[in-house]
Amino acid sequence: MVAAATVPEPRLVADFAAGGGALLEAAAARWPLAAVLAADIDADAVAQLRERHSSWRSERLDFSDPTARGALSSAGVGAGGCVVLLNPPFSERGAAPRWPVSMGGVDYRCGRALAFACWAAEALVEGSEMICLLPAGAVHSERDAPAMAALARLGEAEVTPCQGDSLFAGYRLRTAILRLRKRAAPSLPAIDVQGPPSADLALRLVRGQARGWTEASPRFRGPAFVHTTDMREGKVITRRRLSVGHARASQAIRGPAVLMPRVGRPDVRKVCVWTDPGGGAVISDCVIAIRAASLAEAEELGGKLRRGWSLIEGCYGGTCAPYITLRRLAAVLVTLDIEIRSPTASPPAMTALAVD
Repeated sequence: MVAAATVPEPRLVADFAAGGGALLEAAAARWPLAAVLAADIDADAVAQLRERHSSWRSERLDFSDPTARGALSSAGVGAGGCVVLLNPPFSERGAAPRWPVSMGGVDYRCGRALAFACWAAEALVEGSEMICLLPAGAVHSERDAPAMAALARLGEAEVTPCQGDSLFAGYRLRTAILRLRKRAAPSLPAIDVQGPPSADLALRLVRGQARGWTEASPRFRGPAFVHTTDMREGKVITRRRLSVGHARASQAIRGPAVLMPRVGRPDVRKVCVWTDPGGGAVISDCVIAIRAASLAEAEELGGKLRRGWSLIEGCYGGTCAPYITLRRLAAVLVTLDIEIRSPTASPPAMTALAVD
């Protein structure tokens, strides 16, 4: 986690769930001139930190208490050049199922681990950085998607899935590391990913319905068919078509659009700008299309998706094949400054739109 930080010479390194101090010890070895702030709710842990590291500022602090967090500015956290390292509590046992957080004047509720990350990020100022270990569920679950999107929009965000499972108190968990470089406070729209889909969401994002292995063939002469296997190195190569008069022919989308995988191993090389040579195409149920008003807009959308792929990739989840829902994708698109709106005044050339 310490190696993920990009601030060259931080003035202060801090951990608000310091425990035994392992993260801060690694940070102190990398940045010996930085001041160190250790905080934890456990009085015994704080006493041990004070005994072992007399040069550190070690404080007992309930980070879930807004009043206690307000005192962090006096410790220098609210100034620039700060790196926060955070391995927050993952367990929800005996805790509220959702914790209140506020970012940019908008209120959210999320899981405990993500709430710690949001509270820490709010304490930072432009130019400071947070490196936080999160359970994979906090990154890609629909419950946490609105807060995660708002958190990422606070700065330059990068999510890196950890290789393998992490071991916590005898349990193996999938985890990811979030690196957030704080920037000036933006305007944060609220996104409801659990309510009914909006018309703008349906008009902008299209989830395919066709099952290519049973409905398409190179021998047919109907509308073109696009599956994830047809999306390679940023290009779409249509090899199969539906039969003439097929019931799904009316679901053909018109380009330009950006196509990306909905199901399967996330691969940035499958983010494709599709120009629609004519007649539209029917996309498989493993593909999502993001409709654009022009080829220039489609190319801009594709560039934003590729540059922000590490954040999008972290939103894929599932116990079998990884997948991403439209609501989850909509939340992360906002963090990449992609508006969820209709690109044209008229609806897309589809009779059925499926929104997860």
